[in-house]
This record gives sequence, C-alpha cells and structure tokens, in this order.
Amino acid sequence: MRTSTKIWLCVAGLLLIILGVVCIAKPDITLVSAAWLLGCFTLIAGISKLVFTFKTQAFLPNSGTRALSALLDIFFGCFFLFNVLGTAISLPVVFAIDRAGIVGADGETHQGIFDLSYLSSIPNMTIMAPKNKWELSDMLKFAVRFGAPIAIRYPRGLAYDGLEEYRKPIILGQSEIIYEESEIALFAVGSMVKVAEQVRGVLKNEYGKHVSIVNARFVKPVDKEMVGYLAKQHRIIVTMEENVGSGGFGEKVRECADNMGLDVEVLACALPDDYVEHGNVNILAHEVGIDCESIVEKIIEHEKKA
Repeated sequence: MRTSTKIWLCVAGLLLIILGVVCIAKPDITLVSAAWLLGCFTLIAGISKLVFTFKTQAFLPNSGTRALSALLDIFFGCFFLFNVLGTAISLPVVFAIDRAGIVGADGETHQGIFDLSYLSSIPNMTIMAPKNKWELSDMLKFAVRFGAPIAIRYPRGLAYDGLEEYRKPIILGQSEIIYEESEIALFAVGSMVKVAEQVRGVLKNEYGKHVSIVNARFVKPVDKEMVGYLAKQHRIIVTMEENVGSGGFGEKVRECADNMGLDVEVLACALPDDYVEHGNVNILAHEVGIDCESIVEKIIEHEKKA
C-alpha cells in the first residue's frame, strides 16, 4: 500500500481553492465556512487574499447560488438544526466534512462518529465517502454539479494514495467493485476500504477464504442493486464503517437485504453506541473493534457459528 504525503484536509482544501477560482468567474458558486477559514480553505501560503475575497460574499440559500461549505465533523453536528431547516428542500449545498471518524489527538469531543447516522435522517440528503485522494477529487467535482444537498465526509490524517487504478466514474447511488470473488463480501465506506484490503489479505492468506471488496461510495442512497448482486455471489456481506452502528451504513444494508428478501447474512462492523475517548487512532480503532485484527476475528467467529 502506498503512503501519501498529503493529509485529507490539504487535498480537499486545494480542490476547494481550485473551485474557488471558478467562483470568481462563476458567481453562482460560493464557499462558506462557519469559522477557521485559513484551516479549511487556504492550507498553503500565499492565497489568503483569495479566501478573504470569499468571506465577503453573502450566501443566500434560496437565491440560486450553490454553496460549498467546509466544516469539521464535530462542528457540523452543532450545525445540524440549521442544516435540516436550510437544505431539506433540496437546496444545492455541498458539505465537505473534515475529520470524520476517529480523530484521536483532537480529543473526545471531536470524534466524528455520528454524522452518517444523523445526516441520513435528512430528507433529500446524499452522503458520500471517498476511498482515497483521487476519489475525493472526483466526488467534489460531482457534488458541485449536483442539484441537491450533498455531503462528502473524509477523515483526519494522511490521504490514502492506493487503488489509484480504480477510478470508475461517480454515478449517483452506485458503488464500485475493487476485487470480485465469492464467499465473503467486504462492503466498505470511505477510509475503511484501506482496512478492507488488509482484512482481505489476512482472510485469504491465513484462512484460505475467497473475499470480494466493494467500495460503497454512497452511504445514502445505498446501492440496492449491488446488495442484491452480492447476495447472489456471497453467503455473507460484511459492512465496514467508521461510524456508530446505530443508524449507520450497516443498518441500511441489512434493512435493504431484509426488504428485498435476500438470502444473505449481513455482519455490521461499526463503532459501539458510545463515546470514544481521546487517544492514539490505531489503539482506539482496535479498542472499538474496527481495525483489521478485530474485523477478521469477528468474521471468523461468525463463520464458526454459521
């Protein structure tokens, strides 16, 4: 696996800056931030002037403009009520949500582990999560052209550089097959695709399992067609997400399978319904059960009981 030298925030920020240049020539797009403009939009020296040009622009959500809003995941939680009131009637707002998932050193109150759950409750909201920096770029470009509220969530830390060759065009509600085999399907959201690669390696090399990996891309809407397809080829679908299980992606996939009457088991690997303390990200991931070792253990235990 390749290691990136750019953090997710920088990748998103640079793309927002590029789109910001478009804003000057295309007045129907406006960049919006609740605070921390330098952190969210500039990220590199020499472009503060461009950002503070954005700061003077007013965003009226019903005036025909499209808004690109960069927020920390935890701040977005505070912003939730306004978000529901301001975007539920399909206004074209793009939410770039930074520090989604476990953030570790930022502190217990900054863990971005609830957004998939509460965002899913908003009518007309579309939710995406990129597997790597290339897909983040593609998703932001897709989102700007989208005509309704849409959220893109990405984690803290280094942006994943792997799987560059897997760059299927972004189509609303469609996931992406990375590896296709049979028996076990790993249906992973965003940053968990990287973990899914590790899980697949252990299951194949140490247990002789046949394992597929699917990059969910969209948390809402769930790719029902993909769920149906996986159910025909696999005996178990393992969902992987960096969000609490309650109201998360795993629940949606299980509900989808039940509603479609599919003969497949769904094993949800998500965070427990609890708060996550301050600490090292890798240690915390193990403690809450979403690291490679924990997920492999859950799958093998489930297989024994089946």
